[in-house]
Amino acid sequence: MGLCTSSSAASPAGPAGNKEKGRKGSGGGRGVVACGKRTDFGYDKDFEARYALGKLLGHGQFGYTFAAVDRHSDERVAVKRIDKNKMVLPVAVEDVKREVKILKALHGHENVVHFYNAFEDDNYIYIVMELCEGGELLDRILAKKDSRYSEKDAAVVVRQMLKVAAECHLHGLVHRDMKPEVYSKNARWNRAVKIK
Repeated sequence: MGLCTSSSAASPAGPAGNKEKGRKGSGGGRGVVACGKRTDFGYDKDFEARYALGKLLGHGQFGYTFAAVDRHSDERVAVKRIDKNKMVLPVAVEDVKREVKILKALHGHENVVHFYNAFEDDNYIYIVMELCEGGELLDRILAKKDSRYSEKDAAVVVRQMLKVAAECHLHGLVHRDMKPEVYSKNARWNRAVKIK
């Protein structure tokens, strides 16, 4: 599986021209278009009209997570903004589609961040979800005296984590990253842990 190329990737000089420009997987040739740039994900297109991005919360390999505000309700949300240019291979496009599909499937579970919607424009995918402002579970553990939870507190957290795993399994999903860093505390429900 190489880079996706647009129909304009072939050399303007025709077959006798620079063959490297149109070759799949050449990486640096003009005309090579990232799969994400050429893909219509089918998501809503009115992100800018609905939300105002705010403070940067974090970043990953393909994008950034921001706090944002719903322009209609003033509700604070988290927005994962993924750069379409970084989705070079088709597998990256499928990963984003799968992430949205999983968030939709787990929608409504008390220990999974609430998924609101996915949007796209020419440059980005925007995944809008609940903003958990209580901090990461790992930070809460490390802040405890001697970096330990009591057995009672640990049992509450582990039970919530196992409920998420069970819900995933009911949908034929396997959570492959069960660790404290992927869980956040929801400030509204201090004892509730939410997977991000």
